[in-house]
Amino acid sequence: MKNAAFMVMPAEGYGLRNVNNTQRIPTKYLKHEGRLSAGQSINVNTDNGVKPGTIIKVGKFNADVDMNHPLAGKNLHFDVEILNIRAATEEEVSQGRVNGNGDCGGCASCDN
Repeated sequence: MKNAAFMVMPAEGYGLRNVNNTQRIPTKYLKHEGRLSAGQSINVNTDNGVKPGTIIKVGKFNADVDMNHPLAGKNLHFDVEILNIRAATEEEVSQGRVNGNGDCGGCASCDN
């Protein structure tokens, strides 16, 4: 076993915060339960799917929403523990990724 710590800077993570990335959105297009309030994390239906947002201000029919990812502009710190190291299979080398045989952590980003 080996422990390691590393940091991902904003430009390599979720990007820098864009101060112009706010929108006034009719509340009927926001996915939420209950009453909306400033600081609340919500999901917004867009043409490109559902995107996360944070309520800045709520009006009677509209809400001002910060559409930056909640982790945009943040330094991401990771402390990891490597439990096992094995050689890649020929298939994994040819595909350029780990096959999901249970050793990858199961993020469900692939079909395996």
